[in-house]
Amino acid sequence: MTNKKTGLPMPLFLISLPKNDANRDVYNITELCYMKIIVEILNKRYGPAQYFRSQGFFYSSKYCTRNPKCVKCGKPHLTRDC
Repeated sequence: MTNKKTGLPMPLFLISLPKNDANRDVYNITELCYMKIIVEILNKRYGPAQYFRSQGFFYSSKYCTRNPKCVKCGKPHLTRDC
């Protein structure tokens, strides 16, 4: 997996296994290639992605030209300035 902001690789790996009794043992693994590891369930996000600056849905922040909107009060400024 890579960092979304920097594009650099992170020490995280995503594996996808079908749910069955044979694959349940993967959560008991604590070491791999002499390194300590933690196996966790992926936390899924529900609903559409929301852009933090303009609070809009379904579009990329890379090309956003909308005015900022505060998530706390709804006025036209950044949330960090509220």
